[in-house]
Amino acid sequence: MKPIGEMTMEELAAFVCDTLSQNGIETVLSGGCCVQIYSQGKYTSDDIDLIDRFNGGHRKIKEIMEKIGFKEYKMKRYFIHDETDYFIEFPRGPLGVGDIPVTTIAQRQTDTGTL
Repeated sequence: MKPIGEMTMEELAAFVCDTLSQNGIETVLSGGCCVQIYSQGKYTSDDIDLIDRFNGGHRKIKEIMEKIGFKEYKMKRYFIHDETDYFIEFPRGPLGVGDIPVTTIAQRQTDTGTL
């Protein structure tokens, strides 16, 4: 596995999504990181927003994130890692664009997992 400190934002997001998925928590990339990927860097972000699709619970997310070296930062929904400047945020769901629920979720494959 590629060290976390060498992962791009997209690779880190995919790694975390995959790790959570393997542990029964389905997340979807959202927000600025998503825009950064699809705009090919014309827009940049400092965080990775992951929406928990089925509300698997903060306690379980925290447990999994700690296993891969992240620690909770200040408020319950933020996680940081010593090897990267990117932080992971888990905004409250539901998954939507404004008030419109998202019904189709695209997937994107990377070397570190699937977004």
